[in-house]
Amino acid sequence: MTKHPYGVTIISVSMSVKLRDRDYITMLDRINVVTDLIDNHLQQHPVAKIDTDIKDRISKIVDDLHTTHRELIYKINELNNFEF
Repeated sequence: MTKHPYGVTIISVSMSVKLRDRDYITMLDRINVVTDLIDNHLQQHPVAKIDTDIKDRISKIVDDLHTTHRELIYKINELNNFEF
């Protein structure tokens, strides 16, 4: 347990927690939801279409989410002992 400067107590989760493939599948679903949200509400917004700095930052976020998505699929396959 750690005491945060603002008086909030932080309890760290043990790294011995076992993640199951369904935990990764849930994360995949949430990444898809967030990616769709970003695409529909941020990338399609007029500001993002005109301001290239904003557009580039949003595109970087989407790229990172896609990379994370691929890594999660790899981990799911690893947990299920699938061959590549």
